[in-house]
Amino acid sequence: MDDSKVAILIEDLLSKFQVFGEGQDDLRNKMERLEQKVDGLTEDMNIIKPTVRGIIEDMDFIKPTLNKIVNRLDNIEGEIIKINPESRTVLKQIK
Repeated sequence: MDDSKVAILIEDLLSKFQVFGEGQDDLRNKMERLEQKVDGLTEDMNIIKPTVRGIIEDMDFIKPTLNKIVNRLDNIEGEIIKINPESRTVLKQIK
């Protein structure tokens, strides 16, 4: 193979490697931006987690009280129906 052909092939390969390298740089930059976004989301999640845990604890505390209220309302409804059976229709509409 002639020296000039080898030189042309080498130049062509160098050009292709340069284009490939530029593509790699673009990909690297995109990955860095993505990593920054993920890091930001991770930080946000770390801030939110304690709040969610607190809400869950509050709900666990409130649930028994709400259940008692519902039971009392059911009992009151039952007593109202005993006193006035016609009120059943009205009470069903309220629910």
